[in-house]
Amino acid sequence: MTIRVLWAILTVIAISLMIFHLSFLFVKYRKYSKHADINIGFSYLEFPAVTVCNVNIMRKSMVKHSSKELQQFVSKLNIKDWIARAANTSSTTTTSTTAPKNIVKRAANTTYTNAGNSGTDTGNDGTDTGNDGTDTGNDGSDTTNYDYNDDYVPSSDYEENPYLDDYVIRQKILKSFLDSFDDGFNWQQDIYEDLFYKSYSSESWEAVSSRSTIATLVENFKDLYSIMNITQQKNVSHQVHDMLRQCSFATRTCENSYKQTTNSEFGNCYTIEDSRYVSKKSGPAGGLELILYLENDEYLPLVTSGRGAHVIIHDRNTVPLPEEEGIAISVGQQTMIALKEIRINRLGGKYTACKDVEEFYRIYGVRFTINLCQKMCLLRQIYEKCKCLDTHYNYINILMKFVDNRTCLTKEEINCMTETKVSFSGDGDSCDCLNPCSEKAYDAYVSSRYWPNDDIVDVLIQDVCTTKPHYCSTFKNKTSAQKRDNFLKLNIYYRDLNFEEINEEPDYDTYQVMSDFGGTIGLWLGFSMLSLFEILQIFVPLIKRLLFTVLGRG
Repeated sequence: MTIRVLWAILTVIAISLMIFHLSFLFVKYRKYSKHADINIGFSYLEFPAVTVCNVNIMRKSMVKHSSKELQQFVSKLNIKDWIARAANTSSTTTTSTTAPKNIVKRAANTTYTNAGNSGTDTGNDGTDTGNDGTDTGNDGSDTTNYDYNDDYVPSSDYEENPYLDDYVIRQKILKSFLDSFDDGFNWQQDIYEDLFYKSYSSESWEAVSSRSTIATLVENFKDLYSIMNITQQKNVSHQVHDMLRQCSFATRTCENSYKQTTNSEFGNCYTIEDSRYVSKKSGPAGGLELILYLENDEYLPLVTSGRGAHVIIHDRNTVPLPEEEGIAISVGQQTMIALKEIRINRLGGKYTACKDVEEFYRIYGVRFTINLCQKMCLLRQIYEKCKCLDTHYNYINILMKFVDNRTCLTKEEINCMTETKVSFSGDGDSCDCLNPCSEKAYDAYVSSRYWPNDDIVDVLIQDVCTTKPHYCSTFKNKTSAQKRDNFLKLNIYYRDLNFEEINEEPDYDTYQVMSDFGGTIGLWLGFSMLSLFEILQIFVPLIKRLLFTVLGRG
């Protein structure tokens, strides 16, 4: 009797420990934890889509075809008048007021001559080559007499800064220059700034700082550009047949089929994409080569402060977002972009919340990206709350079929739209913007070198003159460097044909659970499949006898 009690106690303990062990395994399984497996593969690689934009949003010669508001705005951007005004303001500021402590001693009646970015300062202080002169760009040289206060001597405890006084003056000039703009348009940026004060803490950077004046000018220009109809926007921006002088893939000429999108950041952008583009070799010979003519004489003063192109490399059938993505490409250079393909596969389901890209493609005709999803969600919220459209993203509005609705123009509409932008977080159930279950990404390694040499410049100019004779006059009386700065060369290719594949794998899958379940029962109860058959051998006759007994009585 004592042995039976002991065995009963041991059995109860074993069953209890088994239940505890099984519960531990169950909790571990229900965590749905995962890990990433990284594999390296090798194969021919599909070439990604490449989108190219000119950094100049609108051609100077096409201003007359833009809206009246935009023509009025651009008419105030006369760079020569602005420089003259800056010179007069500078002279007045420094002679009519007491010099602050940070103004250094200058020689009176000093003459500054500056063509491009170099200036020559001749006077009592010797020779200074820098940015002190007036930059006239392609308009020639501007010589102006500046009368500085010659009585001021810096204090000994102050570190001299010969440019700080000019910087302060220029900021005041820019501020007064922007304040002169008054065409009745409700600037979004002004309201945006006011909302920042209300939405952020008083100690935040946005609350305590003011907006950059030159950045405000550019944003106001983009506002006016964005409210033009889409046909006007396309017509006044750079055209692909003017800009793209050569396109080849794997040393063979591209077909003239480009997807055009228009945005308020760069104007027209052109996507080069073909399902037949497959890289069968690494290096430039197996990739895309572009030669661009940037039409520097068409650049708008002040609005466009640099020269070059903007390039976005993205997966096929996805929508590029030039405002948020891309690589800056300089003029007068050959830029090499070597790519590494990365494939990312997420588990989905109970392991990872991810988006089914196929469903998105069926609805919109483009592949899903999380940035596009968030932008679409924001624009949809603006449309639903404000009953108007943010036309800065017309190409996305078209994708969502919002083109027949009115744009946000009144003060109330702009205030509503801006408030929606400030409060927008981009996450939550309202947007449903999860990472895609499957996507491709590209690591880019960028390098560049001097290009083209003088001989190639002549060939390129001849090509431009042959197809666009009216452009030839723009090259007269220009230096070799100025001619070269109208062109750039871009090579995009795979570094090698290896690709990196990142796959999510469960830490504890169903098969492992089944294995551990059997092992746990075997460990604590000594149970196995053979034991199961032995139990069946005992209980089956007993069940049969019981059934016969019951049926016999019936």
